[in-house]
Amino acid sequence: MGALLDDLDDHEGFGARRLPDGTLTDSWTQETASFAAYVAACDCGWRGDEDRPPTEAGYEIALDDWERDHARPQLARTVPARVTRMIRDLRTEVGALAKERPAAAQQALSEVRAWTDAAMALTRGATPPPSRGGRPLRR
Repeated sequence: MGALLDDLDDHEGFGARRLPDGTLTDSWTQETASFAAYVAACDCGWRGDEDRPPTEAGYEIALDDWERDHARPQLARTVPARVTRMIRDLRTEVGALAKERPAAAQQALSEVRAWTDAAMALTRGATPPPSRGGRPLRR
């Protein structure tokens, strides 16, 4: 069983197994029962670069690596689904309002612009954490 963070549904972290030949796998078979290490991995294809002991503690460390090095940086850049829904609903409502009462829509959009400018000022200078590339796993 992997690890998930709220609002990051497309990224499930787990400890991939490094086989004696150096390849990584996310499946368990008789062939993979003997493995050399756990490595942080994500179902999106990302993987960490540090080997962890092939123990339960090593698995937990790999999950911690996934969260710190991949999931948290991804989460910092991910717009929550509820916010995306609210933006979509706002577009729909203001679009309908513009057809019925253009002056009221202009007022609403003016308020949105003022709020947007203030929110953008709060985020200026903030840069998303870097994301490390992933390599595919053998399944």
